Amino acid sequence: MKSLLSSFILLISFCPLASQPTPDTLYANHRQVLSLFFESPIEKAVTGAPNYAFTFNRERLETLGLLQAKEGPESNLLVVTEDGGIYSFVVAYKDSLPTFTQFVAEAKRLQAEPIETLPVTDSITRNPEGMQRISEQMIHHSIPFKKIQHQRGIRLKMTDSFYHNSEVYITYELENGSRINYEIEELTLLKILGNTTHKSSYQQRPIIPVWEYDRPSMVPQGTTHRFVLVYPKFTLGQHESLKVILKEKMGSRNFSF
Repeated sequence: MKSLLSSFILLISFCPLASQPTPDTLYANHRQVLSLFFESPIEKAVTGAPNYAFTFNRERLETLGLLQAKEGPESNLLVVTEDGGIYSFVVAYKDSLPTFTQFVAEAKRLQAEPIETLPVTDSITRNPEGMQRISEQMIHHSIPFKKIQHQRGIRLKMTDSFYHNSEVYITYELENGSRINYEIEELTLLKILGNTTHKSSYQQRPIIPVWEYDRPSMVPQGTTHRFVLVYPKFTLGQHESLKVILKEKMGSRNFSF
């Protein structure tokens, strides 16, 4: 519990927060269950006192969390969702709950002050014909996908990085198994330095593609689209990793992994 709580404290300490409204109070007891529904799946959660229990599906992330409590003093609940949202609540024991279900709007998330990040820039002369040829080969060859994320009928797949000369090629596949067209607002690859569980600076830098092959703006319902993005050559250090963010235009089916 201490290590998990420390992780949340560090997470917030590296993201300066703007002026925040007074957190909502959630009531709970041991005989009744308060169901909380978030707009994005719950990734992490911690309560400040052992007499409060907040449970959620840790194996297959879902938007539902359940709160119960034993009689005791007030405490707090901190929840982090898959899309990076941070939510803070006061939790209190009450013999009879005023409601059994609560929907948490995205407007309730804590707002961080924007932190300026510098993109990974590119100053090398590229060969468009060569990048086009390699991208076409990657599209038409069977390459195993190493990272897969899905929710609500949308599945995003990503291959390992393929290095060639001064470029890095990554094949993506976006499958829309829902009944609604999926319009892409943003697809960003980030280079992450450090992590929030250690006392070190946490930085993220977007890597800007130098070439795009067949990148869609929309994937119609019931279809699958494969495309290749080419990035300037990069390497990952001991404490560095990659992160992908996919956001839907005018929707909430968003991913990050």
